[in-house]
Amino acid sequence: MDGHLWPLVDGKWALWRTVGVRAAGFPVDGLTAFGTGETAALQSIVEDPRFREAVTWQNRQAYATALARLKDAPEPPTSKWRQRLELAASYWQRYCAKNDTIGFFGPIGWGELTDDGPAVAQHPGRDLLAARTVRLEVWAVDALARALEADPVVGPHGPFAVPVVPDPAAVLEARIAAITDDPARERATAAFSELEAARQAVADAAGDPDRLESALDGADATFMLLTGQDATRRHGVTYGARTVCYEDCRRDHRLEVGPGLRDALAEALHPLLASAAWWCGEVAEVGRQMIEDVIPDQDGPVPFEPIWARTAPAMLGVAGGAPPPMALVERRAELQARWAELIAAGVSGDRADEVFADPKPAWEFAVFHAPDVQIAACDTAAIERGDLRVVVGDFHPGTLTIAQSLFLGQHPEPDLLREWCALDCAEPRLFMSPPRDAPRMSGRIVPSIFTLRDVALLTTPDCCPAPGQTSVAPADLVIDGERVRSADGEVDVPLDRPWGLAFFLMSVATYDPFPHDEHSPRLTVGRAVLRRETWRVDADALTWAVEKDAARRQKLASAWALDRGLPRRAFALAPVEMKPVYVDFESVLLTSVLARQIRRTAERGGGRVRFTEMLPGPDECWLRDAAGNRYTSELRLTAVDLTRRPG
Repeated sequence: MDGHLWPLVDGKWALWRTVGVRAAGFPVDGLTAFGTGETAALQSIVEDPRFREAVTWQNRQAYATALARLKDAPEPPTSKWRQRLELAASYWQRYCAKNDTIGFFGPIGWGELTDDGPAVAQHPGRDLLAARTVRLEVWAVDALARALEADPVVGPHGPFAVPVVPDPAAVLEARIAAITDDPARERATAAFSELEAARQAVADAAGDPDRLESALDGADATFMLLTGQDATRRHGVTYGARTVCYEDCRRDHRLEVGPGLRDALAEALHPLLASAAWWCGEVAEVGRQMIEDVIPDQDGPVPFEPIWARTAPAMLGVAGGAPPPMALVERRAELQARWAELIAAGVSGDRADEVFADPKPAWEFAVFHAPDVQIAACDTAAIERGDLRVVVGDFHPGTLTIAQSLFLGQHPEPDLLREWCALDCAEPRLFMSPPRDAPRMSGRIVPSIFTLRDVALLTTPDCCPAPGQTSVAPADLVIDGERVRSADGEVDVPLDRPWGLAFFLMSVATYDPFPHDEHSPRLTVGRAVLRRETWRVDADALTWAVEKDAARRQKLASAWALDRGLPRRAFALAPVEMKPVYVDFESVLLTSVLARQIRRTAERGGGRVRFTEMLPGPDECWLRDAAGNRYTSELRLTAVDLTRRPG
């Protein structure tokens, strides 16, 4: 076996030795603020410089106009003041309870799977952060590029459009440097230097909320002056709005996971990996049928572009929330039926191999799967004793999630991971180049695992390849039997290869392996938890949410939770939200935040609210900093299907 792989299941599954450590940026003990005395606690928290800086990065207007005014409470408190308090609670629960990867309040750390040593060893640095990186957003750099193209002096020396890459500023800077006309180059350089200086001022202000607010305002003003555009793209769009620049950080924490954890990880992951391989094959078959259904019955090559235009948007639409094709709904029902059979027989890796035998061929990157795993244990000594539970969280079938720039860009050796990827998924590879105007695409999200040996498929006229990247447009391709080819021979791949990313996005949007009812008990296998205990309730049935008095609403919510068997702490996901929120049923503020989401759900036609137990709980968080503070955390693993590796 290659040295980058850590054996998990002999001959079937292995893990990459590098492990992403996703963790909150504030200690989990911060959650004790909720409950009795929470108003005073949050009034103190909003004065904390780190909290202020975190909110300033996300929404500096919210801090200045709302949170900064919480210190002096009106008597009696007004509804607007209580809304500001709930806003502070919303931010604080996220910073303490969620393993987001964003900024210094969600820095990515890294660990290694080792062949010897303790089950888990952690080595926190003196500071929380090892590195902070501030970059300009792709859309902002592209806006400057378009402004330069419109400039009568600079424009004739373009185009300057930038691709969706992690560091678009470097691309634009290189294109400006290549201008041979001195006045035009100096004019363009001056404009670029202004924006770059504004970015640097933001980077220099990191850690100081007063300076940061001023620097971000300055970056906005500079951007608007240079481009004539508003400094926020898609303002108000949840998870879609973009400002001029952003920050990503690397945690100063080294983690080692030894062979003592191998059996527990295999126990947790083997059944899920077997079913994920089967699921990817089923999705790929559905996708291939969608393609074949629109290929005309004729002799000789068929133009690729119209086939792509009729199929890719439908597949990508499923990822955006459109109803999946009926064939995929039927495959998902079969996935759940097979899991029901497996659960009834007793879950194990060997039984899962039998239930999900003979997976069909899938897309190129389906050699990878990306599970998130949490370890519930009070400390590393407990892990060493085996006093732990391995809890499987999000599971991403058929992809390499740490290929995204927000992860790869913070890895100390990103080129090493690119080499590993080439060993498990041979180059050259064909990948979809994202359009510059894709709603939620950014330099943070875009995969950056590809190399210049790979080929970019320019899926829309708005696509722009990276410098030196071989690219091909749909109009330059033909479908010839079971192959897709280009006239110059640069591309000659299996029929379904260009749709690989669309297959994956369709897959992950519909992946729902476990059968579930209104109440789904915890699903355990030995020390592994494959599914947390979960409750699904119609929003209309949560009548406590419409109670107007906040204190009474909390008491009703707490009584309802107790009657249903919910724990005090849980995560709730309403249909109107994209991500779950932490709820403490003893907190007036958090139950009020949830109640608002429930009411919005009911107003928009209803739907089910999902409640999931908090596991690990606050007392089962073992990741610590140098001062001994504990943090919620999860390990992002990369699993490799040894049966699908090349060669």
